[in-house]
Amino acid sequence: MGHHVGKPSLEDLLEGESEERDHDVALVPDSVKWGSIDPSSGGGGGGGSCFIATAAFGSYLDPHVAVLRSFRDSFLLTNRFGKAFVAWYYATSPPYADAIRQNGLIKAGECIALLPAIGFAYLSLAVGVTPALCVSLAFLFALASSGRLFRAHCAAAPTIP
Repeated sequence: MGHHVGKPSLEDLLEGESEERDHDVALVPDSVKWGSIDPSSGGGGGGGSCFIATAAFGSYLDPHVAVLRSFRDSFLLTNRFGKAFVAWYYATSPPYADAIRQNGLIKAGECIALLPAIGFAYLSLAVGVTPALCVSLAFLFALASSGRLFRAHCAAAPTIP
């Protein structure tokens, strides 16, 4: 049984991975360790890379990619649905990663497109998936509500001939 340590900080997630510490994020088994990712093997605990994020950010060691790898190892690889998703991702994403790597505009767009996923992954690692999901849904609800209010305001505004 692993020992319980405090929640990981951003620095822990991005730089201070240590094999001696057990992962304490919500309901993660003791078998998932910090520092279990070996870049030379092409991936982490899942035996493969974050192909698209690595192509977009330009390096397997980029901090954004490290957050996604930690999320994969801590949450996705701990249940059968997550494992199925990771298997599907590894089977389908390499051609997309090649296209991203070869086109600077697509690469920049993919970096932006990945930011919500990276934010969710980081929040999940810090507080757990359920609170992160609640925060994300609240944010989406607020965004949708503000869009409705904006459209209503624009519709009520007088038109200029």
